[in-house]
Order: sequence, then C-alpha cells, then structure tokens
Amino acid sequence: MNYRLVSTLYKKEVATGMLGLYNPIKGHNFAFVSENLFKKLQNNSFNDISGLEGLVQKNFIVQKDFSEENYFESLKNNLKKEIHLMYLLLTQGCNLACGYCFENICERAELNKEEEIMPWEVADKAIDHFFNIALPERKVIFYGGEPLMNKEVFLDSVKKIKEKDNNYKDKTNLSMVTNGTLIDYELAKFIKDNNINVAVSIDGPEEIHNQARRNLVGNGSYYGALKGYNLLKDIGAVHAISCTVGKHNVNHLEEVARFFVNELKPSSVGFNFMITRELSGNNFECSIEEATDAVLKAFEVLRDNGIYEDRILRRLEPVTEDKFHLKDCAAYGNQIVVRYDGMVGPCHAFSRSQIYFEGNVLDPRFGIDNETFDSWTKRSQLNNLECKNCPVILLCGGGCAYNSYVNKGDINEIDTNICGHTKKLIGWILDETWKTKKLN
Repeated sequence: MNYRLVSTLYKKEVATGMLGLYNPIKGHNFAFVSENLFKKLQNNSFNDISGLEGLVQKNFIVQKDFSEENYFESLKNNLKKEIHLMYLLLTQGCNLACGYCFENICERAELNKEEEIMPWEVADKAIDHFFNIALPERKVIFYGGEPLMNKEVFLDSVKKIKEKDNNYKDKTNLSMVTNGTLIDYELAKFIKDNNINVAVSIDGPEEIHNQARRNLVGNGSYYGALKGYNLLKDIGAVHAISCTVGKHNVNHLEEVARFFVNELKPSSVGFNFMITRELSGNNFECSIEEATDAVLKAFEVLRDNGIYEDRILRRLEPVTEDKFHLKDCAAYGNQIVVRYDGMVGPCHAFSRSQIYFEGNVLDPRFGIDNETFDSWTKRSQLNNLECKNCPVILLCGGGCAYNSYVNKGDINEIDTNICGHTKKLIGWILDETWKTKKLN
C-alpha cells in the first residue's frame, strides 16, 4: 500500500537541521523531524513506513488514497444557525473620535445626532425577540458607538433581561465594550451589582493611548478612560482591557503589557487587530505580521503573570483541548445585531452602511429565517476552495467577513490577515514546544 505526506502540512525550521511540523487532520498534530528525513518523505509516494509509525499515527503520513477534502467535508455539519448572542447597538454616536475607528466617527459629526440613539421601544422588542430565538448560554453585548451615551436605555435593558432570566434555568451573560469616559460611581455600582463584564478601551500608557484615542475636539482621552476603569476595579466589577494594536503601540506592546500588569491589573486583556476602513485610509494600521509578532510577545508577559489574553488563547485553547476552531466570529450563524433603529443583521461592522441589515424588531413578522442569515451561516473556510489545502483551516476561524468585503468585495473571500496571523501562531507554538522538548 502506498503512502504519502498529508497535503495540509505546515513546516518551520526550529533549529539547524530540524523542522517542526503541524497538520490538522483528525486533531492538532505536532512533530519534529530532521530536515534530511523530511526531504526523503517529500517523494510522491512510498511503501516502507518502518520507523515512521509515529508520523503515521499523527496523520503526517497518510494512505495515498486518503482524501483531505472529504475529511473537511465531513465537518461542515458544524456550520449551524444557532443564535446565542445579541449585540445591542445602543447608539452609533460616540464622544470620542479615535483615529483608527472603522466607523470614521471623526469624519462624520452627524453620527452624534440624537436620532441615532436607540429608543426604549426598540431595546424592549429586541430583548423579547432574542429570548424567543436564543438557545441556552445566552449572551448580550451592549455596544455602539459608545453605549453609555444611551445610559437610560442601557439601565432599563439590563433590568428587563434580569427579569426575563427569572423564567429560565440559565442566566444571560451580559457584557459591554466602552471607552470608559462616561462611567461614574453609580454606573460602576450598577455594573457590579448586575454582574456585567466590562471591557474598557485602553491602548497603553498616556503618551501611547492619546496618540489615537482622542475626543471630538482632539484632546486625549486617557485620564477619562482611566477614571472609569479605576471605578470599576475599585468597586470589584469585572474590569477587562480592550487594546487595539496599531502603529501607535505595536513597537511598544511588550511594554504596554507590563504597564497593564504592574499598573492597571486587569482581570483579562483582549488585543484587537484593526478592521479595515471602508471610506478612507488608516494611518494607524500596521501589517498583520508586525501586529502578530508584537501580540505574541505581549501575550507571554500576560501569561507569565496569570492574566488571560483573548486574541491568542482563543486559538491556543482549542489546540490544548484538541478541538477545532471553526468560527472566529459569532456572525456566522450564532448572533444577531440590532441597530439603534431596530434593523437587524448578522454583523455590527455593516451597521453604518446597512448592508446585510433587513427586517426590524418593531415588525411583528420579524425573523431570521432568511437568505441573509443563511448565507452568513455558510460563510466558512470549509466552503472556500482556496482553503482546501491550508494547514490552518481548522484553527483560523474564517477571519473577518467585513475585511473580506472591504478588501475583495465579497464576504466569502479569504481574510488574508487571519491567514498570516494563524500561521505565525502555529510557528510560535512549534518554537515553544521545541524549547520545552530541549529543556526536558
């Protein structure tokens, strides 16, 4: 019986004459072989596998008639429309004008108009609809713009969700992403009392943060964000940090991580890669390779100090648990996004343009059994022919559909940013594993 190397194989030199290998067939498989052996294995087929049983067991060597394509096809039944999450976009306005914001708020003063604030009627109906369609492990994220510009609807929405939770065995997880500048003591106490997980956007120390995160008249927002963050921390609320990576901090991200550890002491950190801006360029954008290298160094600092970091761990955890990371975004069949006016779509990045937003929670006929939500559920690397031989196909999560749309005109195109990021992460895992093997 003839054998061959699996086609979905990633390799990286980990030492002189030594290669680290990874493949995703039937699990996350890692191995180390000499460069000379690998050259011999690169023949199209071979019969003698004596001494290579370990590579066969880990599916680096497969039978010649094995079909990687059929294997990935068998995983498509995981692409289901199962709603667990709702984004409530309480406003599209913001009291800041961050230089990298994909909403281009600094270029659209009209975003702060009062009519782009969600009225209670919309939030009330959205919550009712969500509870009607959501499966267990429900989650609601309060988002914007800056959600706390619509404070009263935020407060009333939380109260209503808590009341509805009384009729269910499981409780709804509540989260909010905020710039922190509008948090006062009463809000911090309300957030703590209602177990709301809050991520405050902070990009580093004052001189770094203020380069990008400024208010509408151009002043830095650092001390306003820090005030809100410290109120949450001091009162005992969950206080995470959302940190966007760009030219303003990418060369100092390890230093930023140490600042977080030593000064801010967050419960967790999430590093964000910039979303492509649709209407104009982004002076803060850096390459995905540069951003990934910086995030990995920062991750090591946080990891060594016991602080959870989402960007890296969302892929490391599936590796350690031997699970596949098929979706990096809940927009692919697992969430609804409700605009300030009640319109519903799968992705908040399209809220401004209203593309993919159809139907309205104020309409009693509203539902998600439509072509838009069906097409987003099928949006997957498993359905993309360009991905069929990619070694990180079961770890990339499919990337960002908005990036695909802006850069290539179609949500189903590859988000090349996530390709580069995931391959660099696999290379990092191989390096770390090789170091551990040498130490042992």
